[in-house]
Amino acid sequence: MPDQSETREKLFPATALPDSDWWQALWPEPLEVLGKVGLGKGMTAVDLCCGDGLFTAPRSSMLGGQVFAVDLDPENLVLAKHHVENSGAPPCTWITGDAMALDQLVQDKVDCVLIANTFHGVPDQTGLSKT
Repeated sequence: MPDQSETREKLFPATALPDSDWWQALWPEPLEVLGKVGLGKGMTAVDLCCGDGLFTAPRSSMLGGQVFAVDLDPENLVLAKHHVENSGAPPCTWITGDAMALDQLVQDKVDCVLIANTFHGVPDQTGLSKT
C-alpha cells in the first residue's frame, strides 16, 4: 500500500500546499477579493479545493456560514476547519471528495463555486470546468 506522500504526489504532481505566510503575501485581503467576486449575505457558496481555509473563513463570515468546503485531502479540511474556528466565523459544511464529482458531493443549489490557487494543478481542467 502506498504511503500518504506517494498518494499525494500521484494526485497532485509537482504541487504542494504553500505555507500560510506565502498565501498571505499573495492574497493579503481575501475578504476584499470575495466582495469583488460579488458574494454577499444570504448567498450559499462552495469553496472548491479549499486547502487550508484562507478563503473559507472570510467566506463563511461574509455569508453567515452558508459554505460547503470541499477538498480531496482530509488533512486540508482539518487545517481549514481550524482556520475557520480560530477566525470566529460560523461553521461550514466540510466535505472530503474529488472536485470532479462536485455535483454528487453538493446537491444543494448554490450561488457561487470558487476555486482559488488550485486550477493549475488539475490534470483535467476542461473536465473540471464542466462539472
